[in-house]
Amino acid sequence: MKILNTVIIVCALVFLVEAREKHECETKHGITDSDWEEMKRDRLHISDKFACFIKCALEKDESLDAEGKVNIEKYDAIMRKYVNLTDTEEVELNKCLKTTGLVKTCNDVRPIQLCVAKSKGYVK
Repeated sequence: MKILNTVIIVCALVFLVEAREKHECETKHGITDSDWEEMKRDRLHISDKFACFIKCALEKDESLDAEGKVNIEKYDAIMRKYVNLTDTEEVELNKCLKTTGLVKTCNDVRPIQLCVAKSKGYVK
C-alpha cells in the first residue's frame, strides 16, 4: 500500500510540473505568476515586459520568420498546447493574424495579443 501511495504522489507531482512548465523567455523577462494573473484580468493592456516575453517566445518557438512575420501554422501548434481553441476560434484567430504587421519590437506583439483575445471572445 505504501508503494502505491508513493507512486500516486510522484505521478501527481510530475503532472503539476508539466502543467505549468516555464518557458525560458519567462525567466529571461522576469515573468511571475502575478504577471500571468494581471494579464488574465486585462488581456488588452499587457505590460511592456509581458509584451517582450511574448516576442521572445514567438522567436524561440520559431513562430516568426526572419522578417518578423507570424508563421500561422507554427503559432497554431503552440497555441493548441496552451489555450483551448474551438475550431471557430481557431479560424477567427488565423484570419486576424493575417492582418497583423511584422513583429520587430516588443510593442509589435500587441495586435497578436488582441487577435487571441478577440478569438476567445474576451473582447468584441
